[in-house]
Amino acid sequence: MLRQPALLALAAFALGAASVLGFAPFGWFAVPLFTLAGLFRLWQRQPRGSAWLGFAFGLGYFGAGVSWIYISLHTYGEMPWLLAATATFLFAAFLALFPAAVGYVYQRSGRVAILAIPAAWMLSEWVRGWIFTGFPWLAVGYSQAPVSPLAGYAPIVGVFGVSLILAWSSAILAWQLRRYGWLVAIIWIAGAGLKQASWTQPLGAPFSVSLIQGNISQSIKWQPEQVLITLREYLNMVANSHARLTVLP
Repeated sequence: MLRQPALLALAAFALGAASVLGFAPFGWFAVPLFTLAGLFRLWQRQPRGSAWLGFAFGLGYFGAGVSWIYISLHTYGEMPWLLAATATFLFAAFLALFPAAVGYVYQRSGRVAILAIPAAWMLSEWVRGWIFTGFPWLAVGYSQAPVSPLAGYAPIVGVFGVSLILAWSSAILAWQLRRYGWLVAIIWIAGAGLKQASWTQPLGAPFSVSLIQGNISQSIKWQPEQVLITLREYLNMVANSHARLTVLP
């Protein structure tokens, strides 16, 4: 029989893993709203273990979200599966330290948690985006593009601002739903209204651009005998492009 702390950690892990459903290709943008709210409720239930619960959430979140690294290392990099799995796990564990840090802040935030925790979440994502060259993948604000009402705030506050608004909405749902639930409704309705705004206007005549992607399979991309074939394919595509600017990523 698992004890309560272990069950709460498993719940946090599951919430983290489920959060990736908010991102492409699933695009269920409401999922992170409720999974973050679930994590915040777990913190409220076990404040002393909030850092550990944040780590468990991050392990599920990044374990599911960066699992492609294992494929890159093992399938295409030909790294032994055990080493590839270990490297992927350690990387996810490192990234999980950021939600753990937010959990640590919760222990000391007291009555201002409803303001401090969303701000700390946004700050943790911003720091993660540049420390040790940065890994900005899976900032929760990205889950709201392009269909969520919160995407309307993106031209004004950017992705980290959207993360802040989402985390704040989750905090209200978790801790102050009866008192401030109406505020969440206003925030989301206002975001939907902002999506109707036209933030840019075309200037001058249209400029044609072609972005050429050869779609070369990773399994043959780096084989020596494939180099000339790949170059010919790209040359043919460039020759057939009628755009004023042709870009090869």
